Amino acid sequence: MTQEEREKTVQESQRLLEAQAKEDSAKDLATIPMLGIEDLAKKNRVIPIELDKDREDHQVQIYTHSIETTGIVYARLLFDLKAVSYELLPYLSLYARALTEVGTKNYNFIDLGLEIEATTGGISAYSNIQSRVDSKESLSVFVLAGKRTLTQRFFLHCSQKVSINKVISIACKT
Repeated sequence: MTQEEREKTVQESQRLLEAQAKEDSAKDLATIPMLGIEDLAKKNRVIPIELDKDREDHQVQIYTHSIETTGIVYARLLFDLKAVSYELLPYLSLYARALTEVGTKNYNFIDLGLEIEATTGGISAYSNIQSRVDSKESLSVFVLAGKRTLTQRFFLHCSQKVSINKVISIACKT
């Protein structure tokens, strides 16, 4: 970069800082869309949940939500933490990071991250504890979640193709 280019960049940066520090006029502020409490629904929308009885067995339950997803398939695998011994619980966060951030036999950790981002909308893993509406017991699960557009081929581990505009939640029983 020449000295003249540097000076021009400094001047442009200074103009930008001054513009950002300047108070917005009432006229400009009036153009910003506002959301008031009266714009919110008084009741939450109920999302339909269906147990897929065609694919139910004693090990896995598959729930679907028939809602518009604009061509994106979402999947969540939930593993009941009751199956994990108390001594291993402190290692769940390390395990979650290892699933998505450590290399594999075929990919080093950088290439694995690039492959995940190139072929999915991202994959996340985490543990989650929630209260239940129907019980005093909490729901403790390990979650593996991801999403992908329908323009790409998307198969569950069981090789059954996911139907269009279905959001999939898979709950694995212990």
